[in-house]
Amino acid sequence: MDTAWSLHKVVAGMNVYNFLVRPARQWVETFSDWTAWRHLDPEQATDIGRHLAGLQPTERDEDEDAKRFDLLLRL
Repeated sequence: MDTAWSLHKVVAGMNVYNFLVRPARQWVETFSDWTAWRHLDPEQATDIGRHLAGLQPTERDEDEDAKRFDLLLRL
């Protein structure tokens, strides 16, 4: 649950008025609610990966190794 909680916090912190986030507003609003994370099914996990994984979180991550890892996953 620690990973789910961390991901939930990132999604909940996204600004739905940001022009990059706005197209994924439906998924941001859905997964900003903690209850959506408690019982994920495979289809919802796919939606998260497809619609939310590439969005820039509002919080800044100063961990360079984590940034490099994220970039490698996107290649």
